[in-house]
Amino acid sequence: MKKTAIIIGIALCTYFNAAAQSPPVSLVSSLDSLVASALPTNVFNPGLVVSVYVPDQWEWSGATGKAISGFTSGYPNVVAQPNDRFRVGSITKMFMATATLMLEEDGLLSVEDDIALYLRASLVNDTIASSAPVKIRHLLNHTSGIANLADNDSCRMAAMADLTRTFTLEEAIFCGAEQGENFPPDFAWGYSNTNYALLAMIIRNITGLSAADYIQNNIIGPLNLDDTGVPTTDELQGPHMGCYWELPPMIDFTIVDATLYHGWADIVASPEDLNKFFHALKSEELINATSLAKMQAIAAASWDYGYGLEYYDIDGDDYYGHSGDVGNTSGLFFSDISTSTFPDGYYVAYNYSYEGVSPYNVLDKPLHDLMQDFVPGPGDTGTAPVATEELAGSFNLSVYPNPADDYVIIQADLPLTTNVVVEVKDISGRIVAGATAVADEHNISVSLAGLNPGIYLVTLRGKMGFWQEKLIIHHN
Repeated sequence: MKKTAIIIGIALCTYFNAAAQSPPVSLVSSLDSLVASALPTNVFNPGLVVSVYVPDQWEWSGATGKAISGFTSGYPNVVAQPNDRFRVGSITKMFMATATLMLEEDGLLSVEDDIALYLRASLVNDTIASSAPVKIRHLLNHTSGIANLADNDSCRMAAMADLTRTFTLEEAIFCGAEQGENFPPDFAWGYSNTNYALLAMIIRNITGLSAADYIQNNIIGPLNLDDTGVPTTDELQGPHMGCYWELPPMIDFTIVDATLYHGWADIVASPEDLNKFFHALKSEELINATSLAKMQAIAAASWDYGYGLEYYDIDGDDYYGHSGDVGNTSGLFFSDISTSTFPDGYYVAYNYSYEGVSPYNVLDKPLHDLMQDFVPGPGDTGTAPVATEELAGSFNLSVYPNPADDYVIIQADLPLTTNVVVEVKDISGRIVAGATAVADEHNISVSLAGLNPGIYLVTLRGKMGFWQEKLIIHHN
């Protein structure tokens, strides 16, 4: 298993080689239009962020609408930006299932184990009180029969009465178990967040770490997912999407204590980070092929669920990953289309700031159709992928000033041994400024004259490799 003993500059090269490319020009326009049309028009100031990643080709990110709607007093409207962080909801279950299979590979558990091996007897026998032994795989694929804690009216009302209330794992599990058994294990399928709260407790009891810390140490950290983690405060830090749920009335879930969601909906991430995670998972960087096959196997009692994975069919193509909602609507999916242009499918991650959007007809299916039918035209161009190991491992590069006004400087701590090209790209991937540096130069100055304020990417590429950094432009 490839875990923490990885040199980051090398481990990330597979993904970031693709990020060195821009999508075909004509496709960018179609993606922009698709995202703009996928935003609901019948709700108050909604927002949407989307990231699409094509393995070994390119990545594209877009946004529309408002990240923060201005609904909550004291919080003005904020325009959504492509890589805003958001509460991923039940996409957390993909991370949890991966963590569980990591523990199995390390010999610390088996998915066929009775959960009684890892939980105290009174919790198993008195609180959960299933009619037959519950195995870890029953928790992973929702065939345990244990009731869903989110369906407990008294617990739900207690949480909504005080969105910043802290819950223990015991309390969360009790919210599910006190409702009684829905069916015997393996008899049927029933989605239950309680299953993943129990997995969080098992991980804690085995490792001595919270599930959040175990995932941080073994998934988030090694993959360098800088915008991903379980928040330690009720209010998300940095640029982020809001969470608005019209029950009615409209309720703002943006600021909330996530302890009730521990193990099943508490992670926060950016769209790009989610695609990185899913690509690493499918590429067997996190778990081996045997474990991945278990994760992808659909439960016999289900029709469309594996270990933390939902399955759909779009025109005969597998479309799988997970949806999520915690006062919002999110998705992380892989589409296994195989065309001459996109032979290895694509990943998509997205978040709506509004709970209750139905993305299939406005985003998932239109994106599938667009990617399935796309054929590059004569005017489509892209940047060839380049190796990253030497540049990532040998150079320290910086961009300043940042935020910038009318110019920006790229500085290397060692002489650049070959000619390199610097490009400034807008959020659609369009090149808006650039420069070429000759050999042995440390500093490269790029004019930003005529560019509008906003968020851009500065990229440096050449025979040695590729590097990029976010740049904010503001004009004094």
